[in-house]
Amino acid sequence: MKPFNLRPPLPFYLDLFDALLFLSGTLGPPILALVFRKRIGRAIGRWILAGVPEFIEDFLWEEGEQVIEGKKVRVKTLRKPVAAQLEALAPALVTPILKSIKIKIPENLPINPATGQIDLLAPIASKLMRGGKVNAMDILAPFVPTLMQVGQAIGGKLQEAVQGFVAKGKPKEAGKMELTPDAQKILEKAMTP
Repeated sequence: MKPFNLRPPLPFYLDLFDALLFLSGTLGPPILALVFRKRIGRAIGRWILAGVPEFIEDFLWEEGEQVIEGKKVRVKTLRKPVAAQLEALAPALVTPILKSIKIKIPENLPINPATGQIDLLAPIASKLMRGGKVNAMDILAPFVPTLMQVGQAIGGKLQEAVQGFVAKGKPKEAGKMELTPDAQKILEKAMTP
């Protein structure tokens, strides 16, 4: 009887070698791509993006000469096909953008009825047309609400600073300061023309 041999026959090793050779050729590149994916991605990105500025420059613009103030000047202008495409797309893009803008207009704005536009000089002009005299309050009237808010903010900060000096370390009380009734009457009297 022959002794038992644990070594497989030679054809098995050849089959194993063929299998590994086949797998290294088929599975090797995807495994390497997976391992080096970030480095490969950066290289491809640099390679593609290196030509993008030049492509955009050549695609969008063309150089021409124009006469400006009696001198011939080289200027870049949009190419005609690109300009035509942008002109076709502009209304479709700009209209929804403009519709999405919401502006809250205050109720007491002086609006010129002839043009429909805001006219801060309309009250002054109407007073002059009636033969009245224009005083400083007429000129400052459109700006008084804004100036009041600014004054209140500055006054509040100044009051906090003074209270901080007076209290010297006492905790501040949280809360909004309101005008006294006398101050409110003075303010309303100043606002009426």
